[in-house]
Amino acid sequence: MDKKLEYAEQWEVSSKYFYDKKYYNWMQKKIEKYDIILEVGCGTGYSTLALLENGHKVIALDKNNECIEKAKKLLQQKGYSIGAMPDADVCFIENDVVTREFYSEVLSDLQFDAVICWNVGSYWDKENVQFYVPYMLEYGLNIDQIKENVESSYGELILWNACKIATMRKVPMHIVERTGEIISESNCEYYQILSTEFGFAEVEFDNLPADSISGGGRVLVTNGTINMERIVNVILVSILMTF
Repeated sequence: MDKKLEYAEQWEVSSKYFYDKKYYNWMQKKIEKYDIILEVGCGTGYSTLALLENGHKVIALDKNNECIEKAKKLLQQKGYSIGAMPDADVCFIENDVVTREFYSEVLSDLQFDAVICWNVGSYWDKENVQFYVPYMLEYGLNIDQIKENVESSYGELILWNACKIATMRKVPMHIVERTGEIISESNCEYYQILSTEFGFAEVEFDNLPADSISGGGRVLVTNGTINMERIVNVILVSILMTF
């Protein structure tokens, strides 16, 4: 199966589970006072749906056209309008925040009140790895780091660019990660460094004990171990950075 489609089908299972368990509503509460959300990585649309149901308008960005097609179908079935802002409920953009094209040709036309990046992930085949490696190297990773964990390297790259976008517009940045441990100010050097680099004034942490579909959905890898169990206990970590 094509890796893009495989990822979309697997993530659809996992993200619907998050939606059904109302985990996306918990994430949304952190940004409920902001109207238009730039969603970096909309996946198959269940996170977008939760945002729309809670009164937001969404600019939904994803590189994976298979994910976007599934998201469009879901939101159309739910009765939401798709098109250009500000008239539509949701605007879909097939693009990637790491590219110069996004910054030079896309970003200038977008107006939003907050940036989110929830549970960042992607599919991996030879072509996709080759596409991202130059950007990862430019970001500051080395080949050994990338080879050791391409998913983690990708995550750092996307989060860095999402923070850059939020900083350019001086709007809040909201990140949600799935981890195996509670993260707070006392043990989160990475997020403290990230917030300092981009000049955010405040960083707020929250943690929610949760679970996620792994086997049968998008497989989770914890400390290098593949979790093939259907349900895996996780911690959802919310990091809200504001100016």
